[in-house]
Amino acid sequence: MENLLTYKDIISLVANIATVLAFILAILAFFNWKKEQKNSKKLDYIMELEDSFEVLMHDIRIEFKWFSDLEKSCLYTDNKSKEYKTQLDDFIKNKFEIYQSERTIDKSFYYYSLSLTRVKRFLKSIDEECPILDYEYLRKLSIDAVELKPKWKDKDSISDKTKEFLESFTKIHQNGLDCLQKKYK
Repeated sequence: MENLLTYKDIISLVANIATVLAFILAILAFFNWKKEQKNSKKLDYIMELEDSFEVLMHDIRIEFKWFSDLEKSCLYTDNKSKEYKTQLDDFIKNKFEIYQSERTIDKSFYYYSLSLTRVKRFLKSIDEECPILDYEYLRKLSIDAVELKPKWKDKDSISDKTKEFLESFTKIHQNGLDCLQKKYK
């Protein structure tokens, strides 16, 4: 009978140790799960910022093209008739109204700023580490795209300033994407 109690005590002791070890393992699993959830959210936000950045850069390029086309259509109008100038003016006004109603760049900037704010919850200095992602920097880039003059040398060739801007814009776009992709690779 004494051996039976000893076996019961041993079994009880082993069961208690197993319970404690299972509890410790459960706590470790919980903290790992919590960490993975946080990293998953961070990754989602970074990828959302990348998407917003991509859309914003596309819209800046579209806006640049719109004003570039506008400037091109106004070249060599000095020697045109008054009727031609009036028709061109009406055409531009109509196209500008359509442009204003379809204009998506303001929405793109809004969604970009929202995405940037979400990422900054996890990576507070992302726009300091990568200045290309800074909201104000991109706002200035958008304004520079619109205000760039002259965009055309003549009706067939763009100006040197335009070439430089487009090359710079392409580099900025790629550098921004590279910076974001480093955050989740």
